[in-house]
Amino acid sequence: DPYARHTTGGDSKWCVITDRGESFAWTDWEPRPFDENIIYEMHIGSFTEEGTLEAAIEKLDHVAGLGFTALELMPMAEFSHATESWGYNPRQLLAIHPEYGSPDMMRKFVNRAHELKMGVIIDVVLHHGSVDGNELWDYDGWSHEGGIYHERAGDTPWGKQFAFWKTEVMDMLRAACSMWLGSEYRCDGLRFDSVNDLPPH
Repeated sequence: DPYARHTTGGDSKWCVITDRGESFAWTDWEPRPFDENIIYEMHIGSFTEEGTLEAAIEKLDHVAGLGFTALELMPMAEFSHATESWGYNPRQLLAIHPEYGSPDMMRKFVNRAHELKMGVIIDVVLHHGSVDGNELWDYDGWSHEGGIYHERAGDTPWGKQFAFWKTEVMDMLRAACSMWLGSEYRCDGLRFDSVNDLPPH
């Protein structure tokens, strides 16, 4: 499911049905003007020994105490396990990388950051998808062409480019952005990877 919010992890390719956090008890939060932020870039997988959102939450007091006012999380979308990765090889753009934690744990992370007066910015990769175990490559059975999401789009040095010329692809990419900024996660901004290689629209 290209719109799955959670997967089982590894290369099993199983999606998990989960709620979208409608009942989550958010803390009220008023972000500061963006140009006043001091941003800490964080990779959840290496920030703590456990490499999880839950463990990272326990360290947020320390980061806030250093004077940082925003966290930029390196890619959080589910990605390939073919090599050690910072997450720049996504497969499921709307699913949290399962080794980091659940969607609800992501909400707890964002909420705790907001309680500590820190905004949360998400690094998103919309330019390409992983070549390893990428379910979207086979989606709709056109594996020889790259499925409906990569069909005839070509290669990049990092993975298969998305078929930006297709409405359903652009809809999915927009949904991936809206998910982070909307009511599901209430993040405060996005950082786009490889912007110079994205189409102008």
